[in-house]
Amino acid sequence: MRQVLPAPPKPANTGGASDSGTSSAAASGAGNVVLYTALFDVANPKGELKPEMSAQVFFVTGSARDVPTVPMTALTPSDAAAGRYTVQAVVGRHLETRTVRIGVHDRFTAEVLSGLKPGDAVVTGAKADTDRPSLLGFRL
Repeated sequence: MRQVLPAPPKPANTGGASDSGTSSAAASGAGNVVLYTALFDVANPKGELKPEMSAQVFFVTGSARDVPTVPMTALTPSDAAAGRYTVQAVVGRHLETRTVRIGVHDRFTAEVLSGLKPGDAVVTGAKADTDRPSLLGFRL
């Protein structure tokens, strides 16, 4: 990435009122998504990339291979800033609340540093349409 550019100005209001003339910030939000206009230098020998095309770009800030992982949906923050969460582990036919520490994670999966071991099953949701919930889980 060579440069982050100012977001393009908002189109003129079609209802007759004029735009306030203020410039937009470097990032514009669309729901929970933050959009940036950025300049990338990319090889394009076949000419498949065209001007004004958009791309979804991810910046990898960390990685871990061959480590135990847990779905983020199974985690409840207890001290998220320190990477500590609680999880409902399935032990026999009972649930046990455990504190886990996570490492590298994305929106879906987290590396388990402590609190669970490979083979442990965790609850990712519960079916609540009966008197006795049916566990929906994930095996580590």
